[in-house]
Amino acid sequence: NMNLGLDGDAADPFSIYIDGAGGLTFNGTINTQPGGAGSTINVLGATASATTVTFNGAISGAGGFYKENANITALMTAANNYSGQTTIQNGTLRLAGSGSLANSAVRLHSGGTLSISNSATVSSVAEFGSGNSGAIAISNGAVLTVTANSLNIFQSSISGAGGLTKQGSHTLNLFGTQNYTGTTTVTLGQLSTSVAMSSTNFTINGGTFTTDAADRLANDAAVSVSSGTFTVGGNDTVSSFTITGGTLGGSSTLTASTYTLQGGTLTGNLGAGTATASTGTTALNGTLGANLTVSGGTVNLGSASRISDSANVTVSSGTLGMGANNDTVSGFTLSGGTLGGSGTLTASTY
Repeated sequence: NMNLGLDGDAADPFSIYIDGAGGLTFNGTINTQPGGAGSTINVLGATASATTVTFNGAISGAGGFYKENANITALMTAANNYSGQTTIQNGTLRLAGSGSLANSAVRLHSGGTLSISNSATVSSVAEFGSGNSGAIAISNGAVLTVTANSLNIFQSSISGAGGLTKQGSHTLNLFGTQNYTGTTTVTLGQLSTSVAMSSTNFTINGGTFTTDAADRLANDAAVSVSSGTFTVGGNDTVSSFTITGGTLGGSSTLTASTYTLQGGTLTGNLGAGTATASTGTTALNGTLGANLTVSGGTVNLGSASRISDSANVTVSSGTLGMGANNDTVSGFTLSGGTLGGSGTLTASTY
């Protein structure tokens, strides 16, 4: 129950050995740097029994944290601000309650697991070495937020019903197995995936989200872009796509049952389905394979032949802006609003 101050000597760690049954709880704070470079906290031991070392007080200073032994769980329930590296050699480090590692880079060996019970922030999370990456498990309703500004980092396995939020100006690359099903949010920097994702919602509020090949997104996923860029690296299918700002990039086609166009720029392509525009100004610089209804706002064609020849277009309010571009569609209905520009819209039926 005491607050602890370590000697701050990087070569002199504070080691906790668990060699038998039973656990240990620290209810006070631990300062790893009362006046030195920072002492590392080591959780070690040869116990064959499942046991827990709990840190209920905040850990501070320039020191780091290291744990091994698959039978030992390190549990952190406070908002820690220590800035040294967190290394999970083996077993589980679980963040629960207010537990977070906002200033620490987490490195995972193949036997290590970072478990997120409640929403938590870490500076970064990555494999310890190539092909030696461990796992992250995010509980239902929890969100893991990654905030680093200066690293290109990689993570091979994330599971659970929770979500992932990418902040910070760095790049986070996902590979291996991405089975988590919660919301994926990008607000800054870049999140890239080279494998199929099980996440059911993608929200791009800034930064860039990139796929590298076809069929990376779940067919039941909903994708929303309000700022930043979603770059489609290969043809993909989702349940719905909404853009209110930002950019849909890439040269591939994103197909959804419904498209909601309320702003932003489409340089990538949209497939078959139903597209509606009701507010905002959307620049159509890619191709649109869906039927289009403009019931408000503006859809501007960036060049000729942006809308599929087989599509039906209805304008009941708002504006379809042709500019100086010509296009051909199957059917065109004007019940209100404006067909603008000097270009020619050709249809089989009007």
